[in-house]
Amino acid sequence: MQQAELLNAAVHETEIRMTAAQAIVLMESCGDMHETKRVGAVAKVLPQLTSVKEAQNLVKRVLSTSERFSLRIRLGALYFPLLGLPTNHYALDLSKQIDRQALIKLAEVAQAEKQFSKSRSGRGGKPVWLILRYVFIDSEYAIF
Repeated sequence: MQQAELLNAAVHETEIRMTAAQAIVLMESCGDMHETKRVGAVAKVLPQLTSVKEAQNLVKRVLSTSERFSLRIRLGALYFPLLGLPTNHYALDLSKQIDRQALIKLAEVAQAEKQFSKSRSGRGGKPVWLILRYVFIDSEYAIF
């Protein structure tokens, strides 16, 4: 029980960021590297990693192909933004914590891309800097 509390304290009650290697050490020390617990442990730790590259490394090093699919199902809309693939069609229910996390991650990615693109010169045309262009709210489309 104390090991499970350690993992929860490390990922839910703090804003600590870690590398893939540190996450593996944490999961090993908590006893979460067993086949039955790996997907759940990776799902908890993944949002705390320092970068997309670290998230990709952790998933590659720890999970098998079938476990990656289980992780994708478990994380839902949060899976792709965490692993650096934010371009997708999303149906987010903001009453769910995991969908709110996905929206925050998508906004972070969009902001980083916006800053990168603005710093480049020589672009023609006017770019659209919106992360959500067409939103379906209360059974009606809203355009932002």
